[in-house]
Amino acid sequence: MMSSQTLSLTPSDQSSLLFLRCVAIIKVMVCHGLETYTLRYASWFYTGAILFLVISGFLYGRKPVPDPKTYAIGRLQRVGIPYWTFLVFLLPFYLYCSDISPLNVCSSFALTACGLRKGFEQLPGMNHLWFIAAIVACYISIPLLQRFRGRGLKTVLAGYLLFAIDIFVLDGRYYWFPLYVTAYFMGNLPRTSLRQAFAITSVLTLLTLVNLSYLPIHLRYHLLRSLFPLLLTLLTIRLFEDFHLTRLPNFLAYLSLISFPLYLVHNPLMMGPCSLATLTTSPALNMIFIIGLSLLSAVVLHLLSQRLTQWLGRK
Repeated sequence: MMSSQTLSLTPSDQSSLLFLRCVAIIKVMVCHGLETYTLRYASWFYTGAILFLVISGFLYGRKPVPDPKTYAIGRLQRVGIPYWTFLVFLLPFYLYCSDISPLNVCSSFALTACGLRKGFEQLPGMNHLWFIAAIVACYISIPLLQRFRGRGLKTVLAGYLLFAIDIFVLDGRYYWFPLYVTAYFMGNLPRTSLRQAFAITSVLTLLTLVNLSYLPIHLRYHLLRSLFPLLLTLLTIRLFEDFHLTRLPNFLAYLSLISFPLYLVHNPLMMGPCSLATLTTSPALNMIFIIGLSLLSAVVLHLLSQRLTQWLGRK
């Protein structure tokens, strides 16, 4: 039986999730920046996009979806409007700068607009858009997941079981989905059980680290990059609660607000035909310029998306 219970987010919970969004987008940009110049340690920051998935799962685990239609429209507006607006404005630059034929660019953008991997894989600098298809699939699953609300730690353990099946049977091909499921059910836990989930996640992470040398390399990678975002999320929520941190500095709050537009716009400026990575002979100066332009573009995209959402709401 589905529980309609809404577990309220305390001010410290809200601040911790906003802070985690900032951590996630910074890790994503550092990762892609290091990859741009083929520098070491890029793989240390691969967990940024996964952290976004965990934050989303936890947040939606905190509240039921009473009306699927309203929920679907809201998700479509929140993700679709910035995403499609971003693609529309980026298309002319790819047509002008890319070596790919205009017909192939247009067809790839059309496929990308539908969230299909075949589209963005053909567009250099757009590989980060795998996240869009993943988060939409997770959103679609929420009306089904909420049927199991209110069943405590059993659902979290079921999420971990799905995760283990994907890791050890499917070689981690779909790791992001059971990870989202696990985060969703963690979000539905009361405070006491949430601390138990933190203890379970800590033990699983410790066991993974202890047995690291006995695991195949690809399994080490999938396990650690998935467990660490879960552990970081639970730890941050706990610390914000314990230290009564209920307010972020304004610049962090705003960075969290524009984190999704910033995720969309930054990568084409680093890689692909529109890259500014070789604008000058100084990689550091180039990256400063890229970050500044990414922030400006994200603010513009955020404001434009807000206007479009308001306009569509009046229709």
